[in-house]
Amino acid sequence: MKQLAGRAIIYEWPSYRRSQIFFSRPLRSAVEDAFVAVLDEAPLTIAKAAKPASQVLRRVSEDSVLAELRGVAPKLVAARKIVQVPVNRQSVVYMSIPYLERLVPAKSAADTEQLILAAVRGLQSGPGNFVKVDELRKSREWRHFIDAAIISLADKGKLILGHYGGPRPESDEEKSRYLEDPKGQLFIGVVIPRNE
Repeated sequence: MKQLAGRAIIYEWPSYRRSQIFFSRPLRSAVEDAFVAVLDEAPLTIAKAAKPASQVLRRVSEDSVLAELRGVAPKLVAARKIVQVPVNRQSVVYMSIPYLERLVPAKSAADTEQLILAAVRGLQSGPGNFVKVDELRKSREWRHFIDAAIISLADKGKLILGHYGGPRPESDEEKSRYLEDPKGQLFIGVVIPRNE
């Protein structure tokens, strides 16, 4: 088996209860899928997601999953497969896109398409020029869509917004770190109420 693992036909996972574990794909890939599946049920921190993700994977310890999640989470956020929401200065909660879509009334497909087209038009350097997908995902239109969804959830009492009390950010990069409501108030994080 170890010879096959060296050729990437089969992958060796961390030992579990003194047993060697081999699988058809890398542990990191399986942890990504398990993490997204767990986040489809509820928003969680990395630490709180480790146990349910290890239960999805079965023969992988919670500690091994936690170690993988620390590397996987930022990549999934960058790929826009999950959303990262700061809770306070030291902690963030992750949500899957399908979970967020279930909580927020969906825009029609036509509205979403128009949002995407507007973002591409705004980012194009000229007609017929390509826009990088990562730039599109980081666009102001996409951020406004996510911000509106978070504010809608807060208005319904499904999220509580944490007020920002510091100096007003100046640059667009600084402003992108905060959520701004229609009244101009800034928020640094969100939390799910304890009764949810």
